[in-house]
Amino acid sequence: MLQNSLFSLISFSRGFVSLLLVTAVCLLSGCNSETPPTDDVLDESWFTLEEDGDSPEPAADAPADPAVSKARLTVNLQPGAKFPLRKTVEKTLTQSTLQGPVETTERIELFMSVTLEEVQDQNKKFRILYNRVKYESNMNGQRVVFDSTQPAGNVPTQALAYRGMVNNGFSFWVGADNKITEVVDFNSFLSGCLAHVPSHLADSVSQSLAHYSGQEGIANFVDDTIGLLPYDPQSPDGSSVVRLGGHWSKSKHFNDPVPMSLHSKYTLRELTDKYAKVEVMGDIVPAAAVSNPEQEVSLQIQSGHSIGTCTIDRETGLPLDSHMDHQLSMSVQLNGMQFDQQKRVVTTVKMYPEQSADTPSTITAGQQQNGGLTLTPASQTRPSGP
Repeated sequence: MLQNSLFSLISFSRGFVSLLLVTAVCLLSGCNSETPPTDDVLDESWFTLEEDGDSPEPAADAPADPAVSKARLTVNLQPGAKFPLRKTVEKTLTQSTLQGPVETTERIELFMSVTLEEVQDQNKKFRILYNRVKYESNMNGQRVVFDSTQPAGNVPTQALAYRGMVNNGFSFWVGADNKITEVVDFNSFLSGCLAHVPSHLADSVSQSLAHYSGQEGIANFVDDTIGLLPYDPQSPDGSSVVRLGGHWSKSKHFNDPVPMSLHSKYTLRELTDKYAKVEVMGDIVPAAAVSNPEQEVSLQIQSGHSIGTCTIDRETGLPLDSHMDHQLSMSVQLNGMQFDQQKRVVTTVKMYPEQSADTPSTITAGQQQNGGLTLTPASQTRPSGP
């Protein structure tokens, strides 16, 4: 859901390029004992984009009987519906150096609840609240661990903004095409995230997050879950009927941090009366190099691709389980030297029947009850602790 945290969907976040450049400088010139603060402190995946889409079309091997092999995919919720999610992002950056390859890893778990607050025509207003954050990284041998359920103590600099996310949130509107149209109360959310950030770091952190407000504020989970649902502008509710084996496509064009395009193909691979499983395959079109004259650094994206699946509850249209694997190959030039980088980000989104800070129980396809996913009205749900 919204947030660009330390690395948002890696290949697309503005902070991603900043971190790559910082990493390059560290690995070539050496880092002191203080790990540079990250530029992205919220969840991951907010970016400005233009999106083109094709209507679903049947595959050549699609089953012949349309009565049992097709489904109408759409979000079907009533105001007050509340659903808890856990989002996990695991990132790996492998970089070539004169001393050999160096690997940097990062992992974050975000426990959150999302409530449908309002519906106007085909537009839906969601409210997201973060309940717990777990973060771990290993950069150039420096390991950082943070869990918001543990005593505050000495919170690592990189995790200060995450601490401010707990029991904090904002709202956003989604249109009939399941794309973010407006973000509400983000400035208040940002202020809460900066509450524990030292004053000498507040400006740089707030500047790096400022572009996530307004149209640029978009939740990652939206893009990897309900955002992948096909959209039919001729349908009264924007929904579309897809046959088993049928596919549709979407293209996203990015101007920041690097001009690039992501072309994704979605295929309905499995269908039961309770859930639909969608396969996702995407390719990134190489973009022009981005330079930083002050540091004599330039970044060139060579290639990239993504692959994953999303299991969707047919009754609500919500994700039961989404797993996306993004990989990106880059070339970096620094002070006349050139070396390669490979970035991998694995993002998993799972839904739970109850939000628990200790042992949440996963909802999986085939374990649903009463023929579908049961959501809890917000008025009947007690807020979870950090």
